[in-house]
Amino acid sequence: MARVKLGWALLSVPQAIIKAIAVRVTMAKNVDVYPDPNPSLEEVQVSTDQLALAESLTLKGGTDRTVARNARYNELTALMNKMVDYVQLTSGGVAELVDKAGMEVQKDPEPWELPLAVENLKAVPGGNPGTIVLTWDAVTHRKSYVLEMWVENSLEPIHTPGDSFPIPVAGGTWEVVTIQGTRKYVATGLVSGRNYRFRCAAQNSAGMGSYSGEAQSVAR
Repeated sequence: MARVKLGWALLSVPQAIIKAIAVRVTMAKNVDVYPDPNPSLEEVQVSTDQLALAESLTLKGGTDRTVARNARYNELTALMNKMVDYVQLTSGGVAELVDKAGMEVQKDPEPWELPLAVENLKAVPGGNPGTIVLTWDAVTHRKSYVLEMWVENSLEPIHTPGDSFPIPVAGGTWEVVTIQGTRKYVATGLVSGRNYRFRCAAQNSAGMGSYSGEAQSVAR
Protein backbone atom coordinates (compact mmCIF):
# COMPACT_ATOMS: atom_id res chain seq x y z
CA MET A 1 0.00 0.00 0.00
CA ALA A 2 1.36 3.41 -1.00
CA ARG A 3 1.87 5.86 1.85
CA VAL A 4 -0.01 9.16 1.94
CA LYS A 5 2.21 12.23 1.87
CA LEU A 6 1.35 15.71 3.14
CA GLY A 7 4.81 17.31 3.12
CA TRP A 8 3.87 19.28 6.21
CA ALA A 9 7.32 19.45 7.79
CA LEU A 10 8.72 21.32 4.78
CA LEU A 11 6.16 24.12 4.97
CA SER A 12 6.49 27.50 6.61
CA VAL A 13 3.66 28.59 8.88
CA PRO A 14 1.92 30.64 6.13
CA GLN A 15 2.32 27.72 3.73
CA ALA A 16 0.94 25.32 6.34
CA ILE A 17 -2.13 27.51 6.72
CA ILE A 18 -2.70 27.49 2.97
CA LYS A 19 -2.20 23.71 2.84
CA ALA A 20 -4.67 23.09 5.65
CA ILE A 21 -7.27 25.22 3.90
CA ALA A 22 -6.71 23.39 0.62
CA VAL A 23 -7.10 19.98 2.28
CA ARG A 24 -10.28 21.03 4.05
CA VAL A 25 -11.85 22.52 0.90
CA THR A 26 -10.88 19.55 -1.26
CA MET A 27 -12.24 16.99 1.19
CA ALA A 28 -15.46 18.98 1.56
CA LYS A 29 -15.96 18.59 -2.20
CA ASN A 30 -15.47 14.83 -1.97
CA VAL A 31 -17.76 13.75 0.85
CA ASP A 32 -18.64 10.65 -1.15
CA VAL A 33 -15.05 9.47 -0.70
CA TYR A 34 -14.48 10.91 2.77
CA PRO A 35 -17.90 10.98 4.47
CA ASP A 36 -16.68 11.10 8.06
CA PRO A 37 -13.29 12.81 8.34
CA ASN A 38 -11.36 12.30 11.55
CA PRO A 39 -10.68 14.94 12.77
CA SER A 40 -13.72 16.76 11.46
CA LEU A 41 -13.33 19.46 8.85
CA GLU A 42 -14.80 21.90 11.35
CA GLU A 43 -11.98 21.15 13.80
CA VAL A 44 -9.44 21.73 11.07
CA GLN A 45 -11.07 25.04 10.10
CA VAL A 46 -11.14 26.34 13.68
CA SER A 47 -7.52 25.34 14.28
CA THR A 48 -6.43 26.88 10.98
CA ASP A 49 -8.19 30.17 11.78
CA GLN A 50 -6.58 30.26 15.21
CA LEU A 51 -3.13 29.70 13.75
CA ALA A 52 -3.69 32.39 11.11
CA LEU A 53 -4.66 34.88 13.82
CA ALA A 54 -1.69 33.92 16.01
CA GLU A 55 0.65 34.24 13.03
CA SER A 56 -0.61 37.74 12.24
CA LEU A 57 -0.03 38.83 15.84
CA THR A 58 3.62 37.77 15.72
CA LEU A 59 4.20 40.62 13.27
CA LYS A 60 3.84 42.98 16.25
CA GLY A 61 6.78 41.27 17.91
CA GLY A 62 7.11 39.76 21.35
CA THR A 63 8.23 36.39 22.61
CA ASP A 64 4.84 35.63 24.13
CA ARG A 65 3.15 36.01 20.74
CA THR A 66 5.68 33.69 19.12
CA VAL A 67 5.14 31.09 21.84
CA ALA A 68 1.39 31.33 21.34
CA ARG A 69 1.78 30.98 17.57
CA ASN A 70 3.96 27.89 17.99
CA ALA A 71 1.39 26.31 20.28
CA ARG A 72 -1.35 26.87 17.68
CA TYR A 73 0.93 25.47 14.99
CA ASN A 74 1.53 22.32 17.02
CA GLU A 75 -2.21 21.90 17.53
CA LEU A 76 -2.90 22.12 13.81
CA THR A 77 0.03 19.82 13.06
CA ALA A 78 -1.45 17.15 15.33
CA LEU A 79 -4.81 17.44 13.57
CA MET A 80 -3.27 17.22 10.11
CA ASN A 81 -1.20 14.18 11.06
CA LYS A 82 -4.38 12.55 12.30
CA MET A 83 -6.07 13.46 9.02
CA VAL A 84 -3.25 11.81 7.06
CA ASP A 85 -3.90 8.60 9.00
CA TYR A 86 -7.62 8.85 8.18
CA VAL A 87 -6.96 9.39 4.48
CA GLN A 88 -4.47 6.53 4.47
CA LEU A 89 -7.04 4.15 5.94
CA THR A 90 -9.96 5.37 3.84
CA SER A 91 -8.17 5.60 0.49
CA GLY A 92 -6.07 2.49 0.85
CA GLY A 93 -3.22 4.49 -0.63
CA VAL A 94 -4.89 4.71 -4.06
CA ALA A 95 -3.43 7.80 -5.70
CA GLU A 96 -6.69 8.94 -7.33
CA LEU A 97 -8.50 8.84 -3.99
CA VAL A 98 -5.65 10.45 -2.09
CA ASP A 99 -5.72 13.32 -4.58
CA LYS A 100 -9.34 13.94 -3.60
CA ALA A 101 -8.11 14.77 -0.11
CA GLY A 102 -5.70 17.41 -1.35
CA MET A 103 -2.77 15.10 -0.58
CA GLU A 104 -0.47 12.84 -2.56
CA VAL A 105 1.21 9.47 -2.28
CA GLN A 106 4.88 8.98 -1.70
CA LYS A 107 6.65 7.97 -4.86
CA ASP A 108 8.98 5.02 -4.87
CA PRO A 109 12.56 6.16 -5.44
CA GLU A 110 13.85 5.66 -8.95
CA PRO A 111 16.25 2.71 -9.12
CA TRP A 112 19.83 3.74 -9.54
CA GLU A 113 21.80 2.83 -12.63
CA LEU A 114 25.32 1.50 -12.43
CA PRO A 115 27.77 4.37 -11.89
CA LEU A 116 30.10 5.37 -14.68
CA ALA A 117 33.73 4.34 -14.72
CA VAL A 118 36.13 6.24 -12.50
CA GLU A 119 38.32 8.58 -14.54
CA ASN A 120 41.68 10.28 -14.07
CA LEU A 121 43.04 7.90 -11.44
CA LYS A 122 46.48 9.16 -10.45
CA ALA A 123 49.18 7.64 -8.24
CA VAL A 124 52.22 9.57 -6.99
CA PRO A 125 54.83 8.85 -4.32
CA GLY A 126 53.67 9.95 -0.87
CA GLY A 127 55.44 12.28 1.52
CA ASN A 128 56.50 9.49 3.87
CA PRO A 129 58.51 6.32 3.21
CA GLY A 130 56.45 3.41 1.96
CA THR A 131 53.50 5.51 0.81
CA ILE A 132 51.66 6.32 -2.42
CA VAL A 133 48.96 9.00 -2.79
CA LEU A 134 46.00 8.20 -5.04
CA THR A 135 43.36 10.61 -6.34
CA TRP A 136 40.56 10.39 -8.91
CA ASP A 137 37.63 12.34 -10.36
CA ALA A 138 34.18 12.27 -8.78
CA VAL A 139 31.50 9.96 -10.15
CA THR A 140 27.81 10.88 -9.88
CA HIS A 141 25.25 8.46 -8.45
CA ARG A 142 27.82 6.61 -6.40
CA LYS A 143 27.78 5.62 -2.76
CA SER A 144 31.41 4.65 -2.43
CA TYR A 145 34.63 3.94 -4.30
CA VAL A 146 36.46 0.62 -4.34
CA LEU A 147 40.23 0.95 -4.68
CA GLU A 148 42.23 -2.16 -5.53
CA MET A 149 45.93 -2.94 -5.73
CA TRP A 150 47.61 -5.61 -7.85
CA VAL A 151 49.42 -8.16 -5.69
CA GLU A 152 51.88 -10.48 -7.38
CA ASN A 153 51.90 -14.14 -6.46
CA SER A 154 54.48 -15.00 -3.81
CA LEU A 155 57.74 -16.71 -4.63
CA GLU A 156 57.81 -20.48 -4.45
CA PRO A 157 60.94 -22.67 -4.31
CA ILE A 158 61.81 -24.98 -7.16
CA HIS A 159 63.87 -27.91 -5.98
CA THR A 160 66.76 -29.04 -8.17
CA PRO A 161 69.35 -31.70 -7.37
CA GLY A 162 71.48 -30.41 -4.55
CA ASP A 163 69.90 -26.90 -4.51
CA SER A 164 66.73 -24.92 -4.39
CA PHE A 165 65.96 -21.37 -5.33
CA PRO A 166 62.79 -19.26 -5.53
CA ILE A 167 61.27 -18.20 -8.81
CA PRO A 168 58.22 -15.92 -9.31
CA VAL A 169 54.97 -17.66 -10.16
CA ALA A 170 53.26 -15.90 -13.02
CA GLY A 171 50.21 -13.79 -12.30
CA GLY A 172 48.63 -12.26 -9.24
CA THR A 173 45.33 -10.89 -7.97
CA TRP A 174 43.58 -7.57 -7.47
CA GLU A 175 42.96 -7.03 -3.77
CA VAL A 176 40.71 -4.39 -2.22
CA VAL A 177 42.70 -1.70 -0.43
CA THR A 178 39.82 0.47 0.73
CA ILE A 179 36.10 1.18 0.23
CA GLN A 180 35.37 4.84 0.94
CA GLY A 181 33.33 7.85 -0.09
CA THR A 182 36.18 10.32 -0.62
CA ARG A 183 38.39 10.71 -3.69
CA LYS A 184 41.81 10.56 -2.09
CA TYR A 185 43.65 7.73 -0.41
CA VAL A 186 47.15 7.32 0.97
CA ALA A 187 48.43 3.74 0.67
CA THR A 188 50.85 2.95 3.50
CA GLY A 189 53.04 0.06 4.55
CA LEU A 190 54.50 -0.35 1.06
CA VAL A 191 58.08 -1.24 0.19
CA SER A 192 60.05 1.87 -0.71
CA GLY A 193 61.32 1.81 -4.28
CA ARG A 194 58.86 -0.87 -5.42
CA ASN A 195 56.32 -0.15 -8.17
CA TYR A 196 52.63 -0.65 -7.40
CA ARG A 197 49.55 -0.78 -9.65
CA PHE A 198 46.08 0.40 -8.72
CA ARG A 199 42.58 0.59 -10.18
CA CYS A 200 39.35 2.09 -8.89
CA ALA A 201 35.60 1.65 -9.43
CA ALA A 202 32.45 3.34 -8.12
CA GLN A 203 29.55 1.42 -6.66
CA ASN A 204 25.98 2.00 -5.50
CA SER A 205 22.88 -0.05 -4.76
CA ALA A 206 22.73 -1.20 -8.40
CA GLY A 207 26.23 -2.67 -8.26
CA MET A 208 29.75 -1.74 -9.25
CA GLY A 209 30.63 0.26 -12.35
CA SER A 210 33.52 -0.30 -14.68
CA TYR A 211 37.05 -0.02 -13.37
CA SER A 212 39.26 2.93 -14.14
CA GLY A 213 42.40 2.60 -16.15
CA GLU A 214 45.35 1.47 -14.10
CA ALA A 215 47.62 3.93 -12.32
CA GLN A 216 51.02 3.05 -10.97
CA SER A 217 53.76 4.62 -8.93
CA VAL A 218 56.89 3.77 -7.03
CA ALA A 219 56.47 3.97 -3.27
CA ARG A 220 58.47 6.72 -1.57
